[in-house]
Amino acid sequence: MPTLRFLFVVLALTTKLPAAEPQLVSEIGSERATTGPGNNIVTHDGKTHIVWQDADRPGRGGYTNRIRTFDRATGEWSKAYTLGPGIDNHARPTIAIDSKGYLHVVLSGHNSMMNYRRSVNPNDASKWTKSEPIDLGTYPMLVCGPNDVLVCTCRPNTHSGVNLYTKTGDEKWQERESILHRAKQYNGYAGYNVALFWGPDDVLHLSADVYEGVGYTDHRGTHQSIVYMKSSDLGKTWTKADGTALPEKIEPTLPDVLVEIDVGPNGPAQEARLRNGGVVVDSKNRPYAYFTEAEKGIGRPRLMTLEQGKWVDLPLPEAFAKQWPTGNILGARGHLTIDADDALHVLVEYSEKPPEGKVEARSSRTIGVGLLTSRDGGKSFAARELLPIDEKRHLSQVGLERQTGHNELPSNRLPSLIVTDGEQRYPKVGEVLQNKVFWLQP
Repeated sequence: MPTLRFLFVVLALTTKLPAAEPQLVSEIGSERATTGPGNNIVTHDGKTHIVWQDADRPGRGGYTNRIRTFDRATGEWSKAYTLGPGIDNHARPTIAIDSKGYLHVVLSGHNSMMNYRRSVNPNDASKWTKSEPIDLGTYPMLVCGPNDVLVCTCRPNTHSGVNLYTKTGDEKWQERESILHRAKQYNGYAGYNVALFWGPDDVLHLSADVYEGVGYTDHRGTHQSIVYMKSSDLGKTWTKADGTALPEKIEPTLPDVLVEIDVGPNGPAQEARLRNGGVVVDSKNRPYAYFTEAEKGIGRPRLMTLEQGKWVDLPLPEAFAKQWPTGNILGARGHLTIDADDALHVLVEYSEKPPEGKVEARSSRTIGVGLLTSRDGGKSFAARELLPIDEKRHLSQVGLERQTGHNELPSNRLPSLIVTDGEQRYPKVGEVLQNKVFWLQP
């Protein structure tokens, strides 16, 4: 199987370690093959299962969601199994696993039907149940919690906030009341990328980025924020971090607001400047929230936690700047995870800082990929360069291995990742963009 070879550097040691070997998963990945708030990778009992999106033919409906399995004992890959079609590059898969080892996937729509499937056998991606519709939506996040209850969030086709759905056993998916409502003064395009994490006491923790505005063009994204809240009853009711109860209809100003940009409903359109990187909780029930913020194309990584009931910043920006002094952090998406010994792992995508006043187009920039790891609750970080910037490649949309409730992330290895190498722009009429998809175990 073709492989590429890269060096990574551990900041604390300042020595080069043996090269990691990215392994080719697909040669026909779509222009958005590996991105999104949902998880792409689960590992259980020596097998790592990876989902992504391929581009098979031009036009609407020309996309296919697939899965492969890597056997860590033998070093062998399974063939690619088809999970289902996608109407466009937003209709990508996300995966979770339950306590018995059954795999669960949700195949996103794009303001269209999301579909669910389960593996027929535990820890085996070769056979799947018949596709089951959930609802119209985009950007699903899927986790599996106590008693193997599945929880899925998404943005509904109305763009009106965040919907939540639960499924127990063979029962149908049940919709709960919308858990986050678009603020009443906004009526246009809205985006909400959600991260979910089960705490040690089975409390469900949620972070989300909020992108709201008036209309779809001139006043788009005029209100943005990163919010946090938690639920002890599978999403029926929610509270702030300090336990303050939230109302049935939760507008984005009501949960814990970690950062906010508000230029007024009729202010000038804003690019997506705040990106949700995820939420995790350690064994002492302490939550951590990662996100990125940008101003005029220059990004800043932020990792926050609770100290004496208040959200405080940890020294992540300083750790990033020390390892990559000329680097510009790019928007996070599902880039925070935690292992069995409470080690925090923050994945960073970065480019070279652009000239002052210039904002690089997402589809044209060349990126590198790094990992910042803290084994002391975020007080200090060790940095590793996983995939350095290389003008011969166009890396993008890195997905980090994360917990979804029952999958393993042991302390004796780093989280693996999946990445797209190729063009990220939208295809022209009649065109098919096909990219390479790689998996990497650092």
